[in-house]
Amino acid sequence: MWHLEQQSGITIVTLAIDQLNEIRVGEFQTRLATLTKTSQRVIFDLSRVDFLDSSGLGALVLAHRRLKDGGGDLCLCAPTPAVRAIFDLVCLGKAITITPTREEALESLGALPRLPETAPAPRRHSPGVRRAAPNA
Repeated sequence: MWHLEQQSGITIVTLAIDQLNEIRVGEFQTRLATLTKTSQRVIFDLSRVDFLDSSGLGALVLAHRRLKDGGGDLCLCAPTPAVRAIFDLVCLGKAITITPTREEALESLGALPRLPETAPAPRRHSPGVRRAAPNA
């Protein structure tokens, strides 16, 4: 159902199923109960999930609540377009961090340093181009 790995103290759960629906959600919740007892910061990589129904959505919300109640945090990453559309429809991004990539999820949970935003380089004038003198 899923593959677990650790990176910088964060548990990354890659769902190895194409659907998180009422058929799969029972097993998901059983594994989730153990996971939320042993992990504080969790990323669910949803890159392989093509379909999510209301029970799957509820399971992700439950995971978030359990982690938050225990002082942890959850991030969802790499949702497929169909799954992202469901998240957008129910405004899930207002409650749970959703990132397009695993690297951004790791950043959001503090595992990777955030790269500084760079300011655009100043514009340089070409030699031989004269600027007009300001009006006096």
